[in-house]
Amino acid sequence: MESLPARIDEVTFAVADLDEAVAFYSTLFGAEPMSATDAIATFQLQNCRLVLISREVLASEMHVEDTGGPAPTTAAIIVARNEVDELEKCLVQAGASTVASAEDKPSGPRIAFAQDRDGHIWEILGR
Repeated sequence: MESLPARIDEVTFAVADLDEAVAFYSTLFGAEPMSATDAIATFQLQNCRLVLISREVLASEMHVEDTGGPAPTTAAIIVARNEVDELEKCLVQAGASTVASAEDKPSGPRIAFAQDRDGHIWEILGR
């Protein structure tokens, strides 16, 4: 694979209070999340999913410190688990820098994070 798929499957917002954020977006979209845990809630939108995640959990997954500043937002591309490492290399070859190298997470997926030249975080999520 020489390039990333031209799509965004998920947008992830790090939130300080997950219950409060779920209530807000449930009211905004007129729908409950399609799935929820103590740290993550997922809304299915028309062409992508909105994932709300605890700030602390996202910072931990990205191996960065939560400084209390603006909450991180990631754009995610969901791929087969065995494609994550190759797509991380594509991002770096295109000029992005690695935030967190591809690794298997305790919750199951294989995830890599990279940052483009303007500071936007891309998440390659392998399931």
